[in-house]
Amino acid sequence: MSKTKPQPITVRFESFGEFLRQATKESDGKAGRASRSLCGAGWERDFYQTGHFDEALKLAETGWADGAKQVLEKRASLESYVEAVAAARATQVGYDFTGDYVDVGRFLSGEPECFGTTYDGESSRGPVVRIVANGAVSCGVSADAIFARGAAILAAVDILEGAGRRVELTLAFGSKGWSDENLPNLEVFVPVKSPDQQIDIDRLAFALCHASSFRRFGFSIYEQNGHDPSCTCPAPVRVEDGVIKTPEACRPGDFKASELRKHVAEICKLAGIEIPELCHSGE
Repeated sequence: MSKTKPQPITVRFESFGEFLRQATKESDGKAGRASRSLCGAGWERDFYQTGHFDEALKLAETGWADGAKQVLEKRASLESYVEAVAAARATQVGYDFTGDYVDVGRFLSGEPECFGTTYDGESSRGPVVRIVANGAVSCGVSADAIFARGAAILAAVDILEGAGRRVELTLAFGSKGWSDENLPNLEVFVPVKSPDQQIDIDRLAFALCHASSFRRFGFSIYEQNGHDPSCTCPAPVRVEDGVIKTPEACRPGDFKASELRKHVAEICKLAGIEIPELCHSGE
């Protein structure tokens, strides 16, 4: 008779600063020390984007200026989505238990909040949009793909807030063992932006777009909780109803940089803002 898999371990932090402080504490080594790997100029440097843990810590504390510049350059290359904000203001939709009309698709899927209300983003603010971004990726996912995943989320936040929404953004890491079925899944949650907080592009660029955010600090939290990064793989995290969550990346090809527009549009659609221009725009 097989044993019941234990309930997931959930680790929640109050801030990104608290997350970093905890990550600086080393584990007993039983779950490996991948977070502290020293890297030269080879593939390991590309894997972590930093040569050592302290280099990553300095970037996290001061902000990743180069990454922020790249995010802004990516934004400038996608002017179509910035221009689409004006159109989005007129087509914002909020979903609740009552409203102006029934969204048939949501109703048929069993979603209780299936009534839609369209409102003018210029004169009112919709409900807070809560996004949980799962930053866990497999070892084969490139730093470029990690950057693209994070840039898409920041682009979506930009659109949503430009359209009058307030966004609460949480970084998450989900892990499960592939060699030990009895190892409980691990969920790590790190708030990186409150609904009333302005976007701090340098800090958010590191948290969401830099490989060391996960492969240094996320790994360190894994190791402290008995998850050896070399013996685990990315896993989904559990969220409350109504929270938008982005998926983990389990394959090298997950989320290529060329898919940026599509994923921006998908996140916005989940928040009730349809921007078809982004779904069909070219490279």
